[in-house]
Amino acid sequence: MPFANLSIADGLEDMVIFDIEQDDHGFLWMTTRTGISRFDGNQFWTFNRSNGLPHNLVRDLLKAKNGKLWAASEAGLAWFDGYEFKSISEEYWPSNVSARALQEAADGTIWVATYGMGIVQIDPSGNPKIINQFNSSTGFPSDRFRSLMIDVDGHIWAGDSKRVIRINNDGYEAIEWKAEASEIRTIFQHENKQIWVGTRNGVAVFDGTAFVPLDFDVDLSNQTINSFTVDHQQHIWVSSRDYGAYEFNQDRQLVKHLNMSNGLPDNSVNSMYQDSENNIWFGTYGGGIARLSAANVTNWKAQNAMPNPNVYAIIQDNNGCIWIGTNGDGVSLLCEGELTHITTKQGLSHNKVLTAVLDDEGDPWFGTLQGITYQKNNQFHQLHISEGLTGPVVYHIIKDLDDSLWIGTNNGLNHYQDGKFTSYFTEDGLPDNRINRIFQSKNGDIWLASSNGLSLFKDGQFTNWSTSDGLAANFINDIYEDGKGVLWLATNNGLSLFDGTSFTTWTTEDGLPHNNATSILQGENNDIWIGTSRGVAIFDGSNFTVITSREGLVFDLVNRGAGFRDDQGNLWFGTAKGISRFDANFKPGSSTPPPVHIISVRNEMDALDLNTKIRIQQQDSSLTLSFTAISFQRAPDISYRYRLAVNEDTPWRETRLNEIQINSLAAGNYRFQVTARIGNGAWNSNPAEFNFEVTPPFWQTPWFILLLIAGVVIFLLYRNWRNKQHALKLENIVFDRTKQLEELNQGLDWLANHDSLTRLSNRNHVQNLLNEFSYASSSPFAVIAIDLDYFKNVNDQYGHDFGDQVLKRFSKMLSDLIEENQTAARWGGEEFIIICPQIKLTQLKILSLSIIQQCRHLIIPNHLSETVDVTCSVGFAYIPGFNPEYKLVTQMEKTIQLADQALYAAKHNGRDQLYGYIIKQPAKTIQLKTYLSDIQDAIDKQWIEAVKE
Repeated sequence: MPFANLSIADGLEDMVIFDIEQDDHGFLWMTTRTGISRFDGNQFWTFNRSNGLPHNLVRDLLKAKNGKLWAASEAGLAWFDGYEFKSISEEYWPSNVSARALQEAADGTIWVATYGMGIVQIDPSGNPKIINQFNSSTGFPSDRFRSLMIDVDGHIWAGDSKRVIRINNDGYEAIEWKAEASEIRTIFQHENKQIWVGTRNGVAVFDGTAFVPLDFDVDLSNQTINSFTVDHQQHIWVSSRDYGAYEFNQDRQLVKHLNMSNGLPDNSVNSMYQDSENNIWFGTYGGGIARLSAANVTNWKAQNAMPNPNVYAIIQDNNGCIWIGTNGDGVSLLCEGELTHITTKQGLSHNKVLTAVLDDEGDPWFGTLQGITYQKNNQFHQLHISEGLTGPVVYHIIKDLDDSLWIGTNNGLNHYQDGKFTSYFTEDGLPDNRINRIFQSKNGDIWLASSNGLSLFKDGQFTNWSTSDGLAANFINDIYEDGKGVLWLATNNGLSLFDGTSFTTWTTEDGLPHNNATSILQGENNDIWIGTSRGVAIFDGSNFTVITSREGLVFDLVNRGAGFRDDQGNLWFGTAKGISRFDANFKPGSSTPPPVHIISVRNEMDALDLNTKIRIQQQDSSLTLSFTAISFQRAPDISYRYRLAVNEDTPWRETRLNEIQINSLAAGNYRFQVTARIGNGAWNSNPAEFNFEVTPPFWQTPWFILLLIAGVVIFLLYRNWRNKQHALKLENIVFDRTKQLEELNQGLDWLANHDSLTRLSNRNHVQNLLNEFSYASSSPFAVIAIDLDYFKNVNDQYGHDFGDQVLKRFSKMLSDLIEENQTAARWGGEEFIIICPQIKLTQLKILSLSIIQQCRHLIIPNHLSETVDVTCSVGFAYIPGFNPEYKLVTQMEKTIQLADQALYAAKHNGRDQLYGYIIKQPAKTIQLKTYLSDIQDAIDKQWIEAVKE
């Protein structure tokens, strides 16, 4: 099944999910034992007691008709005001009373099932308060209720440990129970108005007088039922403890049973929810949350007949059966829905199977780590070096138009015909003896994907192409020919198209999810499907649509050449953790413009109110704006455009990032607008907006200028009235005033280039400094990036005034440490950088370590004369020389970005430490942009050395 499973590793707060709800903005909310998670399809935000919840354990959510979100926690009730949660006062709600379930009545009041106060009714207007209670103090039969439901007639149904109580205008009644006694875990009203309850012994239904057992196509009588939901097809979903989830039609006949064997991360499902995109979400007890995509995708994961889901090869035989080659566990045969496992015990030469093909008689051949295995008359036979095969590792086999076989190995190309091998090597013209893939074009030409470029074998001759001819990379993973006879090449550095004359290449900068393209297939609409190390991309000639594990792919890493199109047009992809089959009619999720929201705006470190027009002083303006657009099926395909509008003609800028920073704005009124789209779909016509005003410094305000002019006029009149003889004295005074204005202008220039708090350089000064460097005056060059650890905690605990003192002391420490030719700058908030031209690597490391050590010894007493310990994380980037083929200032800016990445690594590894990147390549081959796109790849290729201390 096309499940996307999300866990703590993805940002989810906890692996136990109690309830799921979607708000009017499109966000998905999930309750856990340790707080509430909010999800936009890409990122999680966590809300807990620090955000206003009365308790971190939250069991139920309710979205009221007015859009307000309510949360039932272990210590009371809370509602979300758009920024944080507000709790009902302990005056009305004792902290030892647990809220268990929530419902909204037709009059807008909120009803709550509790452990401790029975059933309570809340007036949500103004400051919410309890207006009615049903518990032992009012003669109600119980104080502890787990489940609650309000039916279409306004009756309140509540379930406790053994019965169901119905509340109406005439009072209440305990409904007769004719099923096996059990706790009432959930209550549900069917569209036919029947009342169902889920118990520890299956499902019961109210027949008008009593609850009686309800039968389904599957026996649920021994199962604990946790929840019900209805999807857009009016199918009924039932979740259980230990048995997964069931989908039934209106006649209670089973449609599908979901459990861990077909994709659920856990068999205990607490809750289910269908979102606005028709995805079904499952909150589990221990496995996090799973999304069942509405897309037509079928997935196979590890199971008994396919114990190793790392799939390298897929073919279909003449009977419609699918043969699957795996990495270490032989072959699995999928035939009529059943899997059969074949290994060396049945005759395979090796259990690592890299390729598969059918011969002219329809028999399967397998290339393995130790030669070839083929099947004839249900018997397996083997071919090895002793039979003429030139290499033991067989990467690919294809059938020629003349029914002979071409075989790519780790030691040359083999042609197998009439039981004999013909071999070709580099001495025959091959670019390399490792042949990854072989492809025969429609005209019979043989194309070879080697580890050292592309090769064409025609008329007994090899013609070769490489990166020097425009190919994206010499290591080619797959080849495909489209209907126009154009070759598509999947390389480890992007996707290339070859028209016979020249190459065109697409990379991550053009929308490809990863530069390691591994396989290529053609879709139904002549679009190209590309498997990569980060999902599958569908290319329509202009734009890439990305499908990852969050959109239904079984796993993001697609193996080399592990793509297959069957006779029905379905597309199969083998990944490191299973197989995904996309139906021929598969369409990515809707490209309807996604809702877009501004999440936060910060000026320096201060969060700004999004709902009011903010005034910001010009000299203090440094805005960071975070925003998001919501899509659960196509989150990787979201792109944004934004503008800082001064009028309707202000142009838009596009970005894939969801956070931007704006500095040094001129005085005026601004409206920040951001919108989003999915793929190449339409932009959302209702952008999110944030309005603010930047006010000028007092010396640039009209009143100050008028006052200055008036003062000068009065002064001149006064001096003229006094005596013309004082003209010389007046000239001296004017000279003095002019000098003062020049000094004032010099002070303004200083303010424009320095941070007013720390007196260090600012971003503007650093940019001007970079523009002044030359190749000779800068190399070797380094940037140190520094971040004060947990500085927000310092501000929260001791106040911003004390935080400012910490920043000043730390800045003074930096100024004392650096040399005259080095520049320390406040980069934003608690982040600093040091520009180090003409610095040796040993000096750089000494300086970086000195910063960490001296920071640890800073003595900064607070207002209570307590010493507050401060630590910092440091990252640096060192470049021995710049590439003369690229603009110097651009390379310096990339070096700053590289240092920032190193700082991120230092923080990620535990903070209070040093992490650095040292560029090892010669200056003429340095590619900073490439390093930044995939730092780990650059480290693996020894272009960069990572150091940490």
